[in-house]
Amino acid sequence: MGIKIKNQKAAIVNNVEGDQHNYGGQTGVYRADPREALEALGDLRAALRELRLPAGAADEVDADLRRADDAISRRKPEPEEAAGALERLTQTLTNAGALAAASASLIAPLQALGRWLGPLGEKLLSLLPG
Repeated sequence: MGIKIKNQKAAIVNNVEGDQHNYGGQTGVYRADPREALEALGDLRAALRELRLPAGAADEVDADLRRADDAISRRKPEPEEAAGALERLTQTLTNAGALAAASASLIAPLQALGRWLGPLGEKLLSLLPG
């Protein structure tokens, strides 16, 4: 017989011919391609340019956007750091009233980033309306 394998993406892949016994379980984390997150950051940056935020809030949002971009752009991305920056950014937008009437052009990239972060993005996603 034999195993034919095409393209697999997962945190853990077990290709076994015969018996396999796992004791103690298996865990793993699959992180999507950072380019997807960087694309969402670009969309978010474009949407933020359309907002008229108070100067202090705009400065905080810009700083957190740069932190998230830096964390994701590294050779070895730092999703925990990106998650914190994006949570702060979202909270600043909420406090400034920008998320109350936000359009999809602002919400969609934040949702994409939250999904990209996986479990680390749950708090970010919970801060978004709807």
